[in-house]
Amino acid sequence: MNQGYRTAAEVLATIARKQSEQPAPVDEERRRLYRQAAAVLVSLKEPESVQPVGGQGAYGEGEHALEMDLIPATGRDFDGKVMLHPDARRQAIAELPTIESRQLALNANPQERTGSIQRQLERYLLNAEIPLDEQPPEQLDETLQIVTWLAEHFPIYRP
Repeated sequence: MNQGYRTAAEVLATIARKQSEQPAPVDEERRRLYRQAAAVLVSLKEPESVQPVGGQGAYGEGEHALEMDLIPATGRDFDGKVMLHPDARRQAIAELPTIESRQLALNANPQERTGSIQRQLERYLLNAEIPLDEQPPEQLDETLQIVTWLAEHFPIYRP
């Protein structure tokens, strides 16, 4: 055989191997549960380990399900490497209308619930926020970020 050339059988074997390495397709309902679980998290440190609402996700399934919705987590206070795109976050948050549904989403990934901005986000999600006039400046910076994610669905300031 000439160096650099592959037989058709070798090419087909390579294609079959690569296809078998691809994660199984994720149906839309499962993808929605992953989005909801990611929407209540500021960012993800281990996207390959993320679980959907209700749990029982396979290793890597969540990252695959969310791949089109994940962006780099570039904020200095974000304690992870990727996060849900703001539009996907807003859509998923809209699907969590009750405190109970938001708590279920939070329960899916306790290992990802770290950092002060995550605690602040959870306060708003669970309707236990600190009044704006009682927040120190660094907390107001966090609240500003949360407002951009949640204001469409939650009244952030109540005089």
